[in-house]
Amino acid sequence: MTRTRETTVLLVSPPSWPGLVTAFDGDPSVTVSDVDSVEAALTTHGDVVDCVVCTADLPGGGWQDLLASVEETPFVLVALDGSEGLAADAVAAGADRYVPADDPETASAEAASAVDALLDATGPAGHHEKLVEYSTDVIATYDRDGRLSYVSESVADTLGYEPEEMLGANPLEKVHPDDRGRIVDFFGRLQEQPNETRRATYRFETADGSYRTLESIGRNRFDDPALEAIVINSRDVTEREERKAELELRESIIEVAPIGLHVLDEEGVFLWVNDAFADVVGRDAEAIVGTEYLRLVEEGTIPPDIGPWYDESVRRLLSSKTDVETARRDAVPVTDADGETRLFDVHLSLLPLDDGEFAGTVAAFREVTERKEYEAELERRNERLTEFASVLSHDLRNPLSVATGRLELAQDRLGTDSDLTAAQTALDRIDALVENMLTLAREGRVLGELTEVDLSQVARAAWLTTETRAATVEIAPEVGTTEADETRLRQLFENLYRNSVEHGGTDVTVTVGSLPDGFYVADDGSGIPDDGEGDLLPGEDGGFGLGIVRAIATAHGWDMDVTASEAEGARFEFTGVGSE
Repeated sequence: MTRTRETTVLLVSPPSWPGLVTAFDGDPSVTVSDVDSVEAALTTHGDVVDCVVCTADLPGGGWQDLLASVEETPFVLVALDGSEGLAADAVAAGADRYVPADDPETASAEAASAVDALLDATGPAGHHEKLVEYSTDVIATYDRDGRLSYVSESVADTLGYEPEEMLGANPLEKVHPDDRGRIVDFFGRLQEQPNETRRATYRFETADGSYRTLESIGRNRFDDPALEAIVINSRDVTEREERKAELELRESIIEVAPIGLHVLDEEGVFLWVNDAFADVVGRDAEAIVGTEYLRLVEEGTIPPDIGPWYDESVRRLLSSKTDVETARRDAVPVTDADGETRLFDVHLSLLPLDDGEFAGTVAAFREVTERKEYEAELERRNERLTEFASVLSHDLRNPLSVATGRLELAQDRLGTDSDLTAAQTALDRIDALVENMLTLAREGRVLGELTEVDLSQVARAAWLTTETRAATVEIAPEVGTTEADETRLRQLFENLYRNSVEHGGTDVTVTVGSLPDGFYVADDGSGIPDDGEGDLLPGEDGGFGLGIVRAIATAHGWDMDVTASEAEGARFEFTGVGSE
């Protein structure tokens, strides 16, 4: 193309670029001035030029400064391996054209075409078309009343609206209510400060009613006769903001987690610690970062053998022969600056490898002081309980043996007698209870072997071995069968019978019946206290017997409930029994 007037183009590019001279061969109306720095360009621009072409990769940068100084001159920004971010920055800063290219030769040719188009184009419509053509983001202009005067076609892909739907509207109505105040301030500052570039991130309602997060870059171009508008370049950053929020949440959780965390580099130097770890060792987090972890050994904070364990753990984790991802050491004693020693379980993992090389570790310290103290106390109690049970067993078995021997002599002299038989049954029951007590004390087992038992038969057998005075019992013939430890189930019935006699009177009537998912034991005694079942439950006035009842039921996986019987006495219901 040959122009009707002389045209001067200023090319600002590194020496390695071929320049625009060859691109304008055959057009004597174009003169190209070629400089290699912004400083030289600012000097050259003292002479009038019709268009400036500047590359984005100038040594030291500075294309924004050049653009600001040639504000009224058409400006083309050329970039090798450009990006949407650079395109958005160029448009927001006021560049007339953004030209991405793969190599200098192609860039020079496309820049020459852009210069031709710029110098030939006139009016706002042509300028808007250029903005749309060279940006994948949403380009919009707003008049002085804040209404949308132009929006690019890309709004359909980003927000789901056709451009015609939005023209003349006030987009503030689509901004999320919580973000509107910030956007009002954004536009207000743009109007007050024409030379400033502003950014804002906010949520905008789409055509389907959902919200997307937009990042907008705006500039006041009211003084440009070709635009006379505020120009806004917007991009969808929803996924980026969601990832950012998730990362911030994770960082917050890590920072406030009650677990001490630290990161060591490949040399064993602290790169990062959270506040919880600083509390573990009794030092400021800032004072820890940058020091070697072995310093904690030297100061007596952690035991000396932690070093060899750490080295061995790293070697094991790095080994290709193992799939172990974490090394663990339990109950590591840590002494803080005040001399207090606490116990921690330590978990050690590798940081992601750097090109296959060891890059460091991350460790978690979970305090277990109270748990270890509880375990130690529990062990001491169990030892005392076992010792007590053995002594008690010895003290009980001696008189039991004597009673059993005397009873056998009496049976030899008197023969079969109902009273003697009952006495023998009671002694056998006492012996079984002693054996069960020893098993519980030594093995911690509430239940023994589970077998299918008949609830009615066990209830009758328990009545025969319980001192019931003048009390009577009514046992339904078919209470059902279930899987249970027969000895423990019998003990449950015995304790309930004794409870009825003790609280309901010597002439109380006890009833054993079935429920859809279990059974019940009820009486016609004095009933439950006015304040509910609390006094009848373990640990209250009901005594140790009902505590045993509750423990046996729980061990079987049954639910126990206490309520008033139909005769206004007490009723103990057991459900989840699975009786048939």
